[in-house]
Amino acid sequence: MAEMNLQALPCTSQLPKCFTKMESYNSFVAHVKEKLKRTNNYIKFDDDEIPSEENLQVTTAHSFIERWRVRFSEFSREQLIVLAVLSYVYFSTYVSEEMLSTFFSAEVMQHGGNQFYIGLIFGVYPLTNCLLCPLFTYLLKRVSCRTMLIGGFATFSLSSLIISQIGGITSPEMFLLSCIILRILQASGSAATHVASVFLVSRMWKTKLIFAFGMAEFFTGAAMIIGPLLGAWLYQIGGFAFPFYGSCSFAAIGFIMCFYMLEPSSNEITWGNFLQLLRIPNVTVTVIFMCFVYASGDLLNAELQVHMMSINASPITIGAMFLISASSYLLVVIIVGFCAQTRFAERMAMICGGILIAISYLLIGPSPIFIPLGWTAPTVTSVAVSMLILGVGLGAGLVPNYNDINRSVLNYGMEDNETTDSLVGALFNSAAFLGEFLGPILGGSMMTKVENFQTVSSLFAAIIASVVSVTAVCYLVAGRMRMNQQ
Repeated sequence: MAEMNLQALPCTSQLPKCFTKMESYNSFVAHVKEKLKRTNNYIKFDDDEIPSEENLQVTTAHSFIERWRVRFSEFSREQLIVLAVLSYVYFSTYVSEEMLSTFFSAEVMQHGGNQFYIGLIFGVYPLTNCLLCPLFTYLLKRVSCRTMLIGGFATFSLSSLIISQIGGITSPEMFLLSCIILRILQASGSAATHVASVFLVSRMWKTKLIFAFGMAEFFTGAAMIIGPLLGAWLYQIGGFAFPFYGSCSFAAIGFIMCFYMLEPSSNEITWGNFLQLLRIPNVTVTVIFMCFVYASGDLLNAELQVHMMSINASPITIGAMFLISASSYLLVVIIVGFCAQTRFAERMAMICGGILIAISYLLIGPSPIFIPLGWTAPTVTSVAVSMLILGVGLGAGLVPNYNDINRSVLNYGMEDNETTDSLVGALFNSAAFLGEFLGPILGGSMMTKVENFQTVSSLFAAIIASVVSVTAVCYLVAGRMRMNQQ
């Protein structure tokens, strides 16, 4: 094949500089394949899909780059269905959780519980999810994703329906025990749906993972907005049972969606241990970062109400603070999902998100470091600004997590197959739910010992800042090593 000069191509200035250094068509194609493989955007070309030299000569670099951009028309029906399922899993499970925040704590107190039992009932849900995600990952070898999703939604719907009927129990012990058992059952359904949906997306959206999880986090943000409002409204019109009827209905819709929209399929998975992924330094760093970011999102669920009592904030005002955080989160996940298309951009988003989270916890107290400035007490405005910053930080810090773990695993040398996808999914889900469990536990423990939210928020800001600093250094070292290897 004759040599060709890429500098002579139309619009070659739009190509990366590394492309313009190539001297032949064959080298150009090989280089593109290798570049895409290293950036986790590798697509297996059939021979008839590789553009001919003649076509390449008349095709502008702009059209070549355009084919990699996110356009829904490029995706297959199966891909869009899987993305819809993942988005609905995130939405339905999180909206069900957020509905409890408006009434469930008071109901537990009325049935003879205390702060310990409230924390236990809320905490057992993410803890069960964390423990069961690896188990359901192993079951993917024998159970199809469609079956696991249908079973998970059915379990969640049934357990929600049963919980709706325990409001009339008069014995405190029986009520609390029933809540704990049924919350564990709910969590098992949630774990099944998360494992199966994440595995499907990792398999079918291999080249657009950051976009797919950005969409999922978008619906999480929508659930954070809708959940408290819907829960308060249902509780007002129907009492204890109605919010759980809502949860039951959301899960039933997911059951019907998966039953009719997903095709039966088998999973080619071999046994593996997801803990082996933690031997990869970059994976361990990202998982630790994930846990603390998720913890920062859940710590305030239990503590913000008590903190704002000092300024006589009404329940509506407190709810508005969470609405501000959820709204900013919703906006940022869309931006990150579309814009963070390289590893550098993903990790920059994560680090910047962590910094913003630390700043938000300094402001929400406010921290004692602001005493020299004469700022010693919180105000509605200061809390609102801090919650806005927190939402932005969470959105930037969480969206790239799965793709970063997946890239690190593949760069380490593990095969790009369904077994690896299942292990990465198990680790990702377990880390997320572990963080959601640690947030309230860590916040409650510090409040018990310190009994001052301003000090607690400052300590947590210092913890987040330390984690972000270590993460940034590790990413920088890993990047330097990768550049030296190339």
